[in-house]
This record gives sequence, structure tokens and C-alpha cells, in this order.
Amino acid sequence: MRKLAFTFRLAGRLLFPRRSAQRVVACMCVLGMALGLMLQILVRGVMDGMILEIERGVQVILPDFIVEDIAGGAEGVRGIAGIRKVTECRMGAAASSHGLCRFSTWAAEAMPAELLVAGSASPAGGQCLVSRSFAEKTGLAPGDKFVLHLPESTCCLKVGGIYRVPGRMLSPDVLLPRSTSCGADSLAVQLEPEADAQAIVAAIRQRAPKAQIHPANGDTQAWLAIIARAKQTMGFILYFCTLLSAFACGALFWVICLQHRQQFAVLFAMGMSPSRMRGLVLMMAGMIACTGLALGIPLAVLSLAQRESIRLAFSAIGFDAFPVHALDMELPAHATPQLYIIHSLISLAFVFLAAMPTFLSLPRVAAKLPGK
Repeated sequence: MRKLAFTFRLAGRLLFPRRSAQRVVACMCVLGMALGLMLQILVRGVMDGMILEIERGVQVILPDFIVEDIAGGAEGVRGIAGIRKVTECRMGAAASSHGLCRFSTWAAEAMPAELLVAGSASPAGGQCLVSRSFAEKTGLAPGDKFVLHLPESTCCLKVGGIYRVPGRMLSPDVLLPRSTSCGADSLAVQLEPEADAQAIVAAIRQRAPKAQIHPANGDTQAWLAIIARAKQTMGFILYFCTLLSAFACGALFWVICLQHRQQFAVLFAMGMSPSRMRGLVLMMAGMIACTGLALGIPLAVLSLAQRESIRLAFSAIGFDAFPVHALDMELPAHATPQLYIIHSLISLAFVFLAAMPTFLSLPRVAAKLPGK
């Protein structure tokens, strides 16, 4: 225990010597590790939150699959494991009193409060819901008259509410009440969470070989794949920044080894074993890494909690990193404990890898000089 305490005090004295600029370098290494960890968690948390919010919003507005030309209607699909809901629906494009629009008679449930911009939450009783993008383009507001010209009839409705689509994904401009689905020619299929989509499609094709199946949110999935690739690219860039901080730590350890080689030689001559010298290097790396984590994790929690204030501050100086209006969503975040653990372990690994040259060389450097 005494040896461990001595090693800890010696590591602290070597990293943060009194009256020396070296302690400033050590503090900068700690700060670099903390900021690198904070940025990793902040960027990953925001992008994961954006993907999650887009997925949740699209699941409310669009089903997972559209099935056409199936014998037996909805009964031909019900009973397949993994399908949560099957609804007769009608989707397409039609002329309206406000121009051409995409419409749908399918809605999973009443519009959630976080997606409702104004008005009522469900298309019912002669009312419809319009997307905010379509409302901004046409000037529609709750209570306005909306006329849709279908091939077999003309529907005169009132705008009951306006909803937003996170990320402004491609979606119906107008959600019509179920009563408008007379003559529905499609089935909207909504899957259970974590359901095997390929197995379900195969089961539907087995029951109805002539059925036409296509995803209703294919464009959304393509956009989410682009976001995922952007997240990987930004993660690599931020890993590179963390790696630079780790290399700075490695350079600091090597400078300490060279500056104090005579003292290390004395310790070696007094009986300090090579393993204890290597342990001293690991102790210095651990002090830098753990201090960086102790600062970086609270900074990450604080930055995620104050992300909107940070966004406004950057917008004020002309750097709009997250265009809220263009994406039609507030700055999201989804940071799980797993995210903190993974990036903390990666930061630790970087520091200890950077310490390896000093870890391997310190006993040889000490042995080359005679003790004094």
C-alpha cells in the first residue's frame, strides 16, 4: 500500500511540478481529453436523437408497408406474426382547391401533441389535417375550407389541425378522415417493434403471390441512412481530435522520461524494479485520463441539457449548425448510459496506447545511466 501511495505521489509531482510550465501542458492535456469526450457524446447524442425523432414521427404519419392487389382484403394479411395493425386505406395524389397534393386516409392514431402544431389532433367529423409544409405553401390555417377532387367524388372538408413532420420527410400533405376511404384500394400494414420485415413480406407473398408490396417510408429510410453515414464521418473526425489530445499526452510522458532520467536512474539503482517504473507511467496515464473523464462527462451532461442555449449562441454569431426551421424540429438529443460508457472507454484506451512508448522505454532509459 505504501508503494502504491508513493507511486501516486511521484506521478502527481512529475505531471504537475511546482513552478514549472509543464503543469500547464498537463492541464491542457486533461482539458483536451475532457473536451474531446464531451464533443463525442454531444454530437452522437444529438444525431441519435434526430434519427429517433424522425423515425417516431414518420411511424405516426406513414405505415411500414402498403399492400395492393391482395385477395381477401385485410383478412388475407391478419394473423401474420409481427404485424401489429392492418387498415384499409387510400393513398395518392389529387387536385384540390389549393393545388395538387398528396393525401392519405391512414393514420395510426390521434396525432401526438409533440407533432401537432395547431388545431385538433385527429382527422374526423368532416375535418382533415394538413402538414405544416403544405400549410406554409398554401396559407391554410385551422378552420379554413379545403376541397379535394377525387376521381369519383369531391370532398369538401374543413382544416381541423396542422401537424409537423420531423426533418420535413416526404409525407402526405393531407390526412383525410377514415370515412373518405370508401373504395380503398390498399392495405396499410404497421409492424411490431423489432419485427422481421423481410420475413413478413415473404409470408404475405406466400399467401398472395400477386400482391404488390412496397414500403411507405422508403425515402425516409434513405435519408436516415445518409444521416447515419454523416454521424460516422463526424464521429471519425472527433475521434481524430481525441487522438491528437492522446498523442499530446504521450509526448508529455516521453518529455518527463527524458527530463528526469537521472532521477529515474537513482530510483533504479536504489532498487525500484522495471515493473514499478512501468506502473509509474500507467499511473500518470491514469491520472490524466481519469481527470479528463471526470471533467468530460459532466460537461457532456451540461451541454446536452443546455443544447438549445448553445445553438442560439452559435446562431447569434452566424453559425447555424442545426437549422430548426428547415428541419421542422427542435434540437433533439438521445444519450444513453451506453453512449457515455463506450466513449469513456475509448478515451481511456487512447491515453494508455499513447503512453506505451514511455511504458516500454523508461526502464531501459533508467538502466543506461549510473545512479548518483
